Amino acid sequence: MSNIPTNKNAVFIMLGQSNAVGYATLMPESERISTPLKNVFGLNRENNLSFDNNSLVWTNYTSDGTILGEENDHTYSISNCLVQFWQNAIDEGKPLPNLYIITIAIGAQGVTEKSAYEIQYSRWQKQTVYRCCTEQETFPLHFNLLGSSVQQK
Repeated sequence: MSNIPTNKNAVFIMLGQSNAVGYATLMPESERISTPLKNVFGLNRENNLSFDNNSLVWTNYTSDGTILGEENDHTYSISNCLVQFWQNAIDEGKPLPNLYIITIAIGAQGVTEKSAYEIQYSRWQKQTVYRCCTEQETFPLHFNLLGSSVQQK
């Protein structure tokens, strides 16, 4: 980590399904990131999960409300573990840039141009029982969101 330039922003993008956000692995109260981190920023659902957004709203990171798509807050996700590690390293004096993190996850379908039912239909060959599919056409939203975030940072 010592060769990361501090005059640039670090960006971490985590895309996936429910397992990517630590589904059902809740952090105990003592490990939750409730106080916004000083050097880590994220995109919260309240301000950024809309097709009508013209610009993104970055906020100091907490483990609550920073997963776009899935509502699994305060979990042992890759993102929550990384941001705590990053902030602790900065607090210990390591020369790191601010971290901007984007976490997008949709349970049972991921982020894709095809709908959940198209993918699962072909994968499970007409099985009648589906996992908790959410028929959300989120690909255009997340595609635009990622494009905007890269342009901003």
